Amino acid sequence: IKSIYAKYKKMEQLIEGALAFVPAFNIPMLGIQESTSIVSALLNGTEISNRRITVVTPYFNPCPKIFFNANTRNLRIITASPPCNSFFKAKGFKSLIPRFYRLNLRDFAFKRPNSELYEYCRKDWTFHAKGIFLTDGPETIFSIGSSNFNRRSFYRDIELDFFVSSKTASTSNYVEDFLQKIIKYTTKETFDSLNLKIGKSLLDLSRRLMLRYF
Repeated sequence: IKSIYAKYKKMEQLIEGALAFVPAFNIPMLGIQESTSIVSALLNGTEISNRRITVVTPYFNPCPKIFFNANTRNLRIITASPPCNSFFKAKGFKSLIPRFYRLNLRDFAFKRPNSELYEYCRKDWTFHAKGIFLTDGPETIFSIGSSNFNRRSFYRDIELDFFVSSKTASTSNYVEDFLQKIIKYTTKETFDSLNLKIGKSLLDLSRRLMLRYF
């Protein structure tokens, strides 16, 4: 984990302690992309190939250069199912957005078939959790902040994230417990399962359009 942090000069002097908090801004219009740089280092560093990395995002629209080429062989994605997406009850074109996110997840499953993919689905709940979590025994790196870890967060919006590094087993256990509480309400997906759901949703969408316009 030290070698990953060493790539980012802001972290070098903070990594020696048992717990470190590192603020990172993304202000793309000013050329400031600190959070993007850290996430890229976490996912694409040669040192993390055997580490488990979990990315939690309500809007799965990943940047290919960062996510599709991730070096880790142990990548876990947790995102919202269409009914738990905040756009699910939107009107007009926006109502299609949750389906587009599921299409993104299906495409990701095809290109990275060894990744673990989960869709959060809990009745009457909207999923808006977000964060990136890297674990290596008692050592943990995780984020707290506004970023959704998608294209918009990386290249358009102003974001502030705090990246936390801990060397204590208690923190590592707390992070895993937090993730398991989310996973409790998810369904594990594959390319085939998502393809089946997308097929059904497109049929339903076609039916609704026909009833409305014809």
